[in-house]
Order: sequence, then structure tokens, then C-alpha cells
Amino acid sequence: MESVLCENCQQSVPSASFTLHELHCRRNLFRCSCGAIVPMRERATHMDAVHKEVVCEHCHGQYEMSSLANHQEECPCRPVPCEFCMLEVPMQKLPEHEQVCGSRSQQCDVCHQYVLLRDVATHSRSSCMPPLPRGFSSSSSSSSSSCSSCSAFPSCSSSSSS
Repeated sequence: MESVLCENCQQSVPSASFTLHELHCRRNLFRCSCGAIVPMRERATHMDAVHKEVVCEHCHGQYEMSSLANHQEECPCRPVPCEFCMLEVPMQKLPEHEQVCGSRSQQCDVCHQYVLLRDVATHSRSSCMPPLPRGFSSSSSSSSSSCSSCSAFPSCSSSSSS
């Protein structure tokens, strides 16, 4: 049996009943620009739910309701936390903010040196060592440390026990 494609609903319909189908389809179904086939009685609801213009809360641009979620994931004005201070900054301004924010320094909890915030991770992995206990000094000729009063390492044998 031969069939014909209905331009309105995009369904294949037997050619013998195509005229009747087409009259019914065009009267009762709406083909939206988004491709949805919607019953005429639900056209207004569909247009409000899917195609209503809404404003992005970040950039204040206007978008269809159906595309707002995708836009907000990529919006250049969406708030993103700074890795150094956790302040939420618009995405488009984040590199500039982190450049300034990462230039601040803080004292390392381990070695007590002042380190730029952007260098803390590298510092912790490579050059950070706890400071030597009081009375110990690092010898420039060897890699070991010794007590400045008795040259013992790692404990001082000159301490008296009670």
C-alpha cells in the first residue's frame, strides 16, 4: 500500500486516507518551530513553557525558557569561586581576579616561609621542610643537621636527665 508523508506531523499516512488525515491534523495539531507536534488546545501552554522569553540573572540577556539552562552553564557572567579566596567572581573576570588574589602571600604552616598563594601547592610538593628545632643548624658541607652545642644528631646528648 502506498503512503504519503504528512507535512504537518511528519507521519507516513496511507494515501487512501491522506486527505482525511491532513484535514484532521491541520485542525487539531500545531507544528512548532522547535519541531514539537502539539495539540492545538495545548499550544499556549507549550509556548509559555518552552518559548517564553526570560532574563538570565547573571548577564541580563534574554533567552527562551528552553535554552536558559544551557546558557547559564556557559554564561560568561556566571559566578565561579576563586581558588584562593573562594569569593564568587563572574567567570569572565576570574583570570584577572586570580592573578591579583594569587599574588597575596601567606605563611606556610610547615616551614613558616611566606609563599604566594598561587605557589602554595608547588611549594608544599617541592621545597617545604619543617624548620629545625632550636639549637640545631644546617651544615653547609653535609646534608645532615647537628646540635650547635654538642654536634649530636638528631638528639642532643648534652641534655641532662633528671
